[in-house]
Amino acid sequence: MKKYFLPGFLIFIDILALVFTAFFSLYLRFDVLIVNVYFARVVHTLPLFIAVYLLSFNAMHLYTRIWKYAGTREVIAIVSAAAAAAILFRTGTAFMGIDLPRSFYIISYMLMTGFTGLNRL
Repeated sequence: MKKYFLPGFLIFIDILALVFTAFFSLYLRFDVLIVNVYFARVVHTLPLFIAVYLLSFNAMHLYTRIWKYAGTREVIAIVSAAAAAAILFRTGTAFMGIDLPRSFYIISYMLMTGFTGLNRL
């Protein structure tokens, strides 16, 4: 893939992974039966979820790194960017007065860390 297409491609893949992660986190949390109230809340906060993660990933330069030679530094960057995004998302939802299960944030953090690492391989 051409070097100038890579950041846009990674952003597109991350957006798909974020949407999947948001709903799959609820799926895992509620053991298949997602409560409609929480589903509506996730749909409502999905733009914030995507924006916070993409800004955090951009702040950690995950879209400008050379992934062909990825090593420990890149893994640390992925883990710290996902952790910062999860904390910021939790803070944002608290300020908005939207209550999601506490496990949602932890599950989405773990899933997004894994998906981001796998996307970069």
